[in-house]
Amino acid sequence: MKSSDKRFDYASFYLRYYDFAVKYAASLVGGEENARDVVGDVMLKLLEMENRLDEERNVRALFISMIHNRSLDLLRRRHCYNEVEALMLRSVDQMSDDELTRLCQRELFRAMGATLRSLPDKERTVFVRIRFKGESYKEVAEHTGLSNRSVEYQLKKATDKIRSSLRHLYG
Repeated sequence: MKSSDKRFDYASFYLRYYDFAVKYAASLVGGEENARDVVGDVMLKLLEMENRLDEERNVRALFISMIHNRSLDLLRRRHCYNEVEALMLRSVDQMSDDELTRLCQRELFRAMGATLRSLPDKERTVFVRIRFKGESYKEVAEHTGLSNRSVEYQLKKATDKIRSSLRHLYG
């Protein structure tokens, strides 16, 4: 596309190539969820490059190349993670049960804390008050100014995010 003709139409490009890109990335990384992450990252990168794309001759080829490279990066990180995991498992075999329990608890609390810090304020407040302080939905609703239904919804969102984070960490 020449800059004199027209600007890059990101929305049309997205609609036209997204499904294809996810299938292509899935064939490389071995899973649709990871493929969607890869394609999402690349689409954001394209959006950042939007002003330069009208100068690019073949945006589709650039897009495919970016997906390919991002997929390879993901596979390299996964391979590195597997090596680190194997080293950790070997060292864990040498630990006593008490040491292993303390290590697991520390890691769980670290992951839980990081996830809690990443939550939006409403979700974090609701989760902490209900799960850690033992307050009722009604008490939390009165304190936050939310309805009981909103408290329930915020708790569900927070719980889902924490569960997903811990599932990612512990499988």
